[in-house]
Amino acid sequence: MSTRSPTVSRFTLTHIVAPLVAGLAVLAAVALFDVDRRLLLYFYEPVRQVFPLRDNWILEQLIHRGGKYAVLFFWLTLVVGYIFSRPKRRILLFLILSIGLSTAAVSLLKQVTNRHCPYELREYGGDVVQTTWLAQSDGARGRCFPGGHASAGFALMALYFVWYGSNRRLALVALSASAMIGLVFGSARMMQGAHFFSHNLWSALLCWLIAAGLYRAMFGEHTNFPPEHLKRA
Repeated sequence: MSTRSPTVSRFTLTHIVAPLVAGLAVLAAVALFDVDRRLLLYFYEPVRQVFPLRDNWILEQLIHRGGKYAVLFFWLTLVVGYIFSRPKRRILLFLILSIGLSTAAVSLLKQVTNRHCPYELREYGGDVVQTTWLAQSDGARGRCFPGGHASAGFALMALYFVWYGSNRRLALVALSASAMIGLVFGSARMMQGAHFFSHNLWSALLCWLIAAGLYRAMFGEHTNFPPEHLKRA
């Protein structure tokens, strides 16, 4: 009796495997061509050894703090919607879990990876000499990897899956808009010397994989469910 070997679904290939491979390839290229440090040259003044935009009001108050609270408010509205709404509760639960898990995962990694912010490093006017990943750097532990603020924006990429099965064009609009928010958040922090570009790319990849994996786990074979399935969710 022949046995059929398990096959990987098209969704898994296109939404998990392919993004993972592409993301790692981009990150490898960023490391190979030293993109992190090349980009920071535009925002660092070597003579004064400072990042002039570190305390910029727009970057710090509007984008950093304001953006964080805006995403938190959006997440809380999802929670309220899930509590008081009967239709589409599963998709609301998916969004709540995906956004929550994405930001929580990045926050946890920041506590254990021991990578420092650029402005903490000696080459950018700080006091720390960053060592290899497995070695302990001198001074206090670093808590800057992956990009935490960027993850608040990239976590919104979960919105893509709200329309994935019913309106692919709208799904791509949601994906583009949320990715742009993440890039704005991450770029603002990079301009302040708080993150390298790769920190934000890692956050984007992690947030996407969590959203795609959770969606696949929650909806099983309904990765292309029609609009009527959403009404029953």
